[in-house]
Amino acid sequence: MHTLIQLCCGLILFCHVALAAVELPLPQHQVMKLDEGEWSAKLSFFADGQLQSEHQWHESNTMLGDLWSIGSLYGSLNGKLFKGYATLGYDPKQGKFVGTWVDSMSPEILQMHGDFDFKTNTLTMFYQLTDSSGQVQQRKNVMVYKNTSHRDFIMYIQAQDKWVKSMHIDYRRVENHNN
Repeated sequence: MHTLIQLCCGLILFCHVALAAVELPLPQHQVMKLDEGEWSAKLSFFADGQLQSEHQWHESNTMLGDLWSIGSLYGSLNGKLFKGYATLGYDPKQGKFVGTWVDSMSPEILQMHGDFDFKTNTLTMFYQLTDSSGQVQQRKNVMVYKNTSHRDFIMYIQAQDKWVKSMHIDYRRVENHNN
């Protein structure tokens, strides 16, 4: 029993030392701060390369400490209120950005992973989802940070070995006029 207690204490100490070796937050964690705040979101949906509909929505993002961004996107879609929630972080063990998405019109949670290109200020995330016919689709989201007040988001669906645009969101920061 004494050996088991020593082993457990050693394991706990080892885990704390291993975690302490990673100095948080990392430079990658600064990426999430680019999303922080209130944004107007002009959504454009596409099918077969053709614009299908446009909508004006709103997004709000807050930081959870220095490690996670939590966002909500909401607006009207086909006469119904649409609301979605996202998380975004960086996992140093995987060396990847990780995220989730849930919304009011889908029973599926999406789990994403990807990379940030610091040269082009572009976050690319990959995931898969099951469409209404039961087919699994490969998806890619690309967020380009144009400047601190403008970002461009494009969602792609993989079809026959090429990426086809299905949605574009033009984000513009909503300035706080209460100051």
